[in-house]
Amino acid sequence: MTKLIDTHSHLCDPKFDADRHDVIERAQQAGVTGIVAVADTLQSVHDVIELSSRCENIYPTAGIHCHYAESVTAHDLEQLTGIIHNYSSIVAIGETGIDLYYGKDTLCAQEQLFEEQVRLSVEFGLPLVIHCREAEEQILTILRRYPEVKGVLHCFSGDDVFCRQVIDLGLFVSFSGIVTFKNAEQVRNAALCTPLNKIVIETDCPYLAPQGHRGKRNEPAYLVNTIEALSKILSIPVEELARLTTENAQLLFDLGR
Repeated sequence: MTKLIDTHSHLCDPKFDADRHDVIERAQQAGVTGIVAVADTLQSVHDVIELSSRCENIYPTAGIHCHYAESVTAHDLEQLTGIIHNYSSIVAIGETGIDLYYGKDTLCAQEQLFEEQVRLSVEFGLPLVIHCREAEEQILTILRRYPEVKGVLHCFSGDDVFCRQVIDLGLFVSFSGIVTFKNAEQVRNAALCTPLNKIVIETDCPYLAPQGHRGKRNEPAYLVNTIEALSKILSIPVEELARLTTENAQLLFDLGR
């Protein structure tokens, strides 16, 4: 069976409250042997840590999403820092980043919150899980101030130029079910220019269900659809690409520690 790691899953989203255990079981049956459970608020940080303590091979992150930038306080950041310090199970900082599709009027607050979490990433030696939507220039400007930072551009939706810039910074690039969408030629072209040692895959569930499941709640088991589509794009056998992306995810998040 193909072994996969879902590098970005919002497993603690309320959409999974009714059947979270079944979702995890279906993922395991589909060959998804590891899931990075991503936090985007202080409450969800506690939720993913608690879930990971009960379920094997689920790995929590800690971060605050840019959508909440205007309401984040210094005390919130102190709490976040304390949690990261106290829980060795945390494998990454994030989800964090900048989104100018929804938040042009909050850019300054988003940039400040993003940079604070970049600093945490460097301080704790943990990779950064980066959200970027129509904010390529702003993301690159901040990241270039911290050449030691490591991490991943999650749910990549940019073009091949931005992809190469991300790779030049030493970051990984994560592809989601978007690669299966009919109108996503730009993302498929970006995948073609990504070195095989820098590619990881994700669902971003419960969002962005791949072709064949459109309109449904996405879940980690559907990662199989993404790896199959990506293997065709890259002309690489599914088993080989699964091995490579799994090894890359293990390296990125230090899952063997």
